[in-house]
Amino acid sequence: MEQQEAIQETMSHSDTVYHRSAHILIVEDDITMEPIWKYVIERAVPGASIKWVTTEEAAEKIIAHRLHTSEEFDLIISDIFLSGSRTGIDLWKRYGSSNSQFLLMSAVSPTKFAKLVGDAEPTPLYVQKPINPIACIDTISEMFSKF
Repeated sequence: MEQQEAIQETMSHSDTVYHRSAHILIVEDDITMEPIWKYVIERAVPGASIKWVTTEEAAEKIIAHRLHTSEEFDLIISDIFLSGSRTGIDLWKRYGSSNSQFLLMSAVSPTKFAKLVGDAEPTPLYVQKPINPIACIDTISEMFSKF
């Protein structure tokens, strides 16, 4: 009987943890990166729902809509320099305090990245381009292990 209860408890916990798929927003104006990020996400967070936009403005519209419906993204991955007048850092500054986790990327050095984000706390995770898919899989898997 105890073993059966333990199995039921494990199944209930498993159902709770994996009940819904993760929702990930990628903000990147270089569409050649899409297959790479899809590969990374599929390995790091199997079954995740991915939404792709190319501007900060488009990302803001989607994020605002999802916040209004209480369906925040679990992870927002954004390039720093995007098409349009606003950047991934602008997006992070506006929505970085929400429940979504942020991962910023760019070809700039980590030192330059630190200057761009300034003294803001907490500092978002940063991946330098060209991205290393294996390192990104590990980073994103680690981010989702905290859920």
